[in-house]
Amino acid sequence: LIDEHLQSELDSKGRYPRKLAYSLVPFATYNDFGIIESQIFYLLGVRPVWDAKNRVRDVELIPTAELDRPRIDVFLSARSIYRDELPKMMRLIDKAIQMVTALDEPDNYVYQNSEATRHKLEADGVSSARATALSRARMFGAKPEEVLDSHNWFFYLTDRSGEWETREDLLQVYLMYNKHVYAEGVWGEHAPEAFDNAIQGTETIMRSWYDNRDFVLANKFTWWVDGSLSLAIKHITGKEPELLYVDVRDPDSASLVTSDAVLQQDMRTRVNNPRWIKSMMNEGYAGGNILTRNIDNMMGWKIMRENSITDADWNRVTDVYLRDKHQLDIRKWFDETNPYAFQKMTVTMLETIRKGYWQADEATRLEITQAYAESVAKHGRAGGTREGGNKKLEQFVDKTLSAPNSPELNQLLEQYKQKSAELTEITSTDAPLNEQVQGKKLEKKSEQKPQKTPQETESFVQQH
Repeated sequence: LIDEHLQSELDSKGRYPRKLAYSLVPFATYNDFGIIESQIFYLLGVRPVWDAKNRVRDVELIPTAELDRPRIDVFLSARSIYRDELPKMMRLIDKAIQMVTALDEPDNYVYQNSEATRHKLEADGVSSARATALSRARMFGAKPEEVLDSHNWFFYLTDRSGEWETREDLLQVYLMYNKHVYAEGVWGEHAPEAFDNAIQGTETIMRSWYDNRDFVLANKFTWWVDGSLSLAIKHITGKEPELLYVDVRDPDSASLVTSDAVLQQDMRTRVNNPRWIKSMMNEGYAGGNILTRNIDNMMGWKIMRENSITDADWNRVTDVYLRDKHQLDIRKWFDETNPYAFQKMTVTMLETIRKGYWQADEATRLEITQAYAESVAKHGRAGGTREGGNKKLEQFVDKTLSAPNSPELNQLLEQYKQKSAELTEITSTDAPLNEQVQGKKLEKKSEQKPQKTPQETESFVQQH
């Protein structure tokens, strides 16, 4: 696949790409048996060395004559779980990088980039020894004692869209935690100057797609991990990289697919497909959450790669889920089965509009706001991650509903405000509000347990 990509780039642009980026994630390594690591090695022009038990123990240079192309540079974003679960692999990758960065030969982009970085760092006042070590760094992540992946905090912050204004605000948080270098001599040190130099010239991000059960809009992982990397590259270099999926779900027909193509396929086959939507409706409450999750992840993609989701995509979603294009009675189904999923879906759409990521017309804006407010007025407020405590959203809803100065909408706005002020209580349809829960009560007993005699203790030890 790498050979095909390099040849395609040479044919279309008249040159080889100088640098590719990868996110190092252990789940991919466990499932695809090291596709990404092997691509990194091959781009650099090195190959693994296996022992008698077919285990990778070392790396060696591929001779220039055998490689017959330039050595391509890489930029690697190492997730903290990769650092902690596969530390030997990280050391091996760095060993390969160190070998190639020290190799002064024609068409070695890795060496050329390292030398340019070294000269720049030295000109900025960095000592020669440190500049050399930092110039040879290609792996970056959180500081050694931090496990940023443990609570998935960054995509939680992204979902809290009322707490930040622009993509740059969000990105600064990401960059604050991910500029620690993992290279020989400077392992785990904070080195923003090395990060900013190493990321320059990155043209493409590749990620492994190994699971047939995985869909691009079904989870947050791609836009959170590789989308954040993409946004960082664009912010620092001024150019958005291409994002390619290394599709190895069927090894016999492996290929490279653009993220835009994967997204549009998912929109057609699942998100807006009436047959798939019906199958989710048959799943009841859980199905509503899955339908909503797709829309939530559309916003994630829009934040990280602004051209990945278009206004036309949002308009199609509106036609399907609010205007019932496929005549599924989906609004009624949401209302009866999982109204809070519908609220979360419409909140995501409203936040996308409010933040300027979707240029919806006034009629569409009002339609979605009204649908959201009607659900809150009827069922109470969901209070999810995105809408909970989001004062800017509340102001947006207030402004949108009050603008037409319609008696009907003014009344709806008052009902919405009243329900929003209340705590949503989860009760059965038969039980009155605030009913005392009946059943056994756990109480702490004050009496002490009887002490075992020495003979009983000895007998217990012998038995166990």
